[in-house]
Amino acid sequence: MFLTWWILPLALVVLSPCVNVDISVSRDRDETPVVRIEDVRFEVEVADTQRLRQRGLTGRPYLEERKGMLFIPDGPEVAPFWMKGMLFPLDFIWIGRDCRVADVNTYANVPTPGTPDDEMRRYRPYPTATYTLEVNAGEADRLRIRVGDKVKFENIDGRC
Repeated sequence: MFLTWWILPLALVVLSPCVNVDISVSRDRDETPVVRIEDVRFEVEVADTQRLRQRGLTGRPYLEERKGMLFIPDGPEVAPFWMKGMLFPLDFIWIGRDCRVADVNTYANVPTPGTPDDEMRRYRPYPTATYTLEVNAGEADRLRIRVGDKVKFENIDGRC
């Protein structure tokens, strides 16, 4: 009985500084990647490797409102995009090196099942862009995202 009486208070004293540090660190650091276009905020997943870019949003049943996927290419410009394997339509927001919206393609539809790869539509910006943000179809129009809008990345290494 005497042994358990002093072990519990000692354990709380020894472990409490560790617990407090972990809790305060997790509360103070929000590391969710975010793309802001003017006053509009999108929480994003970042596709910054070849594997992540190839997979993209393929096969997912949906994307929540004001969520998206930001594609960061290896080179200075983005490659064309297609909707192969997609289950819901998208808007493509193309972002230039100057951290402004360079182009917007809205309502990219899901291809008809069985469409051969060589017949699938390819989406690309005009003019060229450095980054691509995929969001739900209709969000660009509904949120009034336009060419020239200023873009800011948060919690995404060394970008806009």
